[in-house]
Amino acid sequence: MNDTSKNKLNAAFRSLRKEGFIARQSFSCCGSCAGYELATAVSEMPEAKRARVKGVVFYTKQDAANLRWKPTSLFLAYGPLDTQAYGEIGLPTETVGAAVVQALNAAGLATRWDGTASAKIEVVLP
Repeated sequence: MNDTSKNKLNAAFRSLRKEGFIARQSFSCCGSCAGYELATAVSEMPEAKRARVKGVVFYTKQDAANLRWKPTSLFLAYGPLDTQAYGEIGLPTETVGAAVVQALNAAGLATRWDGTASAKIEVVLP
């Protein structure tokens, strides 16, 4: 990923955090561990802060490493968080996905996403 794309991605993730999303880059080793770590972190938040969480978007260290082999695509995971203690926290998956795509596009990044909860969001890199 070139510096311009990285700056745009950073801006999109910053924007999502300001909107109430948990947005993490190159986070955790894999999707399973990332999901567990994020759900645990949200469960440990004070109730008032937890109530403001709209959802999560992230890519893992594995995803970041894959950029070496396919430097034109980065896939993002997104959605609400499923916690043991509090159930699902955040907006519906498709709503989170739409907000993520909007933030990425506003930052100047191209995306591919079919609008369904079953598909990751692809950031198309130059």
